[in-house]
Amino acid sequence: MNENMMEKISENLRIKFDIVSSTLSAREELVGKIKKIHTCDNKNILWSKTNAFSIIPFYNELMGYKSGKMQFKNPRAKKNTYCYFASDENIDKIVSYNSKGEVGDESFIVRENNEVMEIRREANGEFIALSQVFLDELKRPLTAYFVNDEGDITGYHYFYDGAFIKKILTVSNNSPLKFVILSCDYNTDGVIDRIYFINKGREVVIYPR
Repeated sequence: MNENMMEKISENLRIKFDIVSSTLSAREELVGKIKKIHTCDNKNILWSKTNAFSIIPFYNELMGYKSGKMQFKNPRAKKNTYCYFASDENIDKIVSYNSKGEVGDESFIVRENNEVMEIRREANGEFIALSQVFLDELKRPLTAYFVNDEGDITGYHYFYDGAFIKKILTVSNNSPLKFVILSCDYNTDGVIDRIYFINKGREVVIYPR
């Protein structure tokens, strides 16, 4: 991969860091976006024991753990579970329950043209994290951003081989590196199997850990 091109892509991602961060602080704007979700519509409700969804491709795996599996069956206890509300094929709300079985936070998925936004809000109403994904002309994720209320910001750019993401360029405001190139391997069923990067000629595997 061309080094100059990679540097240019990383620079373009960093340019938007301030915009993404300020969006998380724009309370009225976020409230307005949430209101666009038709929460009164009939919903398909699914559950999982571990987080099973993010608009950012492989976000769970990038954090080092396997995505959970969704099921329609209600759990006996809501402790440490996730509940997903979907209209048609799209998930538009996620409720996370804590160790006491109480609502810990909620995430709202807003889709507008070529952009998907996931807004995460604590039960007390405070906004704590924001994800944004921008789609290409084929409606595939092209770039993505994640920011939380602690000021951590990460940007992603995706490279495809057909329908599969093969490389991910990542940049972070907390990293001394200009960027990191992650490689993605899949199993025979087309499910993500391994994510790694090369450091000094050696593979460093971040998933699975």
